Amino acid sequence: MKSTILFLFCFFITTSTLAQLIIDGTIRPRTEYRDGFTKLSTTSDKPAFFVSQQTRLGLKLTTGKLSGRFNFQEARIWGGDNSLSLYEAWAKYNLSNNLAIKFGRQELHYDEGRLISKRPRRQDGWNYDALVFKYAKDSLYADIGFSVNNSQANVTGNNYSYAPTRFKAFHFLYLKKYFDNGLNISITGITSGFQKENTDTTFYKQTIGTKIDYRKNDFSTSFEGFHQSGKHKDGRSVNAYLLSGKVAYQLRPKVKLTLATEIVSGSDATNTNIAYQNTMHTFDILQGARFRYFGQMNYFRNLEKDTRGGGLINYYAKLNLKLHPQLQTIFTYHYFDFQNNVFNNNAEILDKHLASEIDVMLKYKHRKNINLALGYSLLTPSNSLESIQNISTGNSESGHYLWLMATVKFNYTTE
Repeated sequence: MKSTILFLFCFFITTSTLAQLIIDGTIRPRTEYRDGFTKLSTTSDKPAFFVSQQTRLGLKLTTGKLSGRFNFQEARIWGGDNSLSLYEAWAKYNLSNNLAIKFGRQELHYDEGRLISKRPRRQDGWNYDALVFKYAKDSLYADIGFSVNNSQANVTGNNYSYAPTRFKAFHFLYLKKYFDNGLNISITGITSGFQKENTDTTFYKQTIGTKIDYRKNDFSTSFEGFHQSGKHKDGRSVNAYLLSGKVAYQLRPKVKLTLATEIVSGSDATNTNIAYQNTMHTFDILQGARFRYFGQMNYFRNLEKDTRGGGLINYYAKLNLKLHPQLQTIFTYHYFDFQNNVFNNNAEILDKHLASEIDVMLKYKHRKNINLALGYSLLTPSNSLESIQNISTGNSESGHYLWLMATVKFNYTTE
């Protein structure tokens, strides 16, 4: 891998006289104290403390209608094993002024990462091996993407060794229209396929929906609605939805308040109808961001598992204070409920309240290429969350999460 990096570096340097070369790098260490992060702690559990680091070196070359990028990454825990990998490797060719084709390993991120995200919180990020047709003209933007995965070059068959934890196929259409009056509308359609383990059978699920944004002066609002159908990865039919509404108001030049509700559908455990039970009603957030939407304690990454299929309602309020041109503080309060009825291990209906969470984040931009962020989160669990995580009532403790992250970026451009 080191020899490959050296070769590519020399290649880009020698060709830079004929094209534009951009060399960029990122070093991002993050120190974390975890006590009840993602999983409730009991009195016998000890907190975790560690430092992780994201290190990236990227090279981008543009010559005429053709551009390409290689981005090498190491994501590891301090003291852990080296894990150098090729995070991005793509080429893009402009077929015309409005149409381009991009293929290879790349980041994809649409509409704040609701369903397709580069997952920036993860130190190892999130990438896609995909072919994407890109169209942009005036105020209209469109992407059509195709991704088919295999774990090896099979001689016969198409068995995918990562099934059913990774998608076998992921195809999407994304359209966005900008209007002059502050209104933006996007439409997303996704077909995601998961393969049944040790078979060639792939079950496909369709997700379609829209996001509507509107901004006027100090007021802004947005609405998202998505519906899922098709087949779950276990073969059951799917009928699920996600609804989200948000309003924000700039109270003062340095104070912004946001109120929002997110409803992620789940199954009703009390419904004994056979057809209902044979249908998956829990919405799958696919490759979407978790940390941005569902709290920094990261309790709701897989809603089928983390809510026992009951879905989630997330009420939250956010206060953004800009204390200085380089310094801002963000306070967020989450109130999490089941969307539907869920049984405990004794087939009794659980109370719908799951947890309350407070997230505090301090961001400081020291220089253009140096940023610091400090965060603290407190989660107060309910008896229902204890039951979901198979902890006896009253035996868990409030969760605490403290982290400090520095991001240093380097950039060099030559014409």
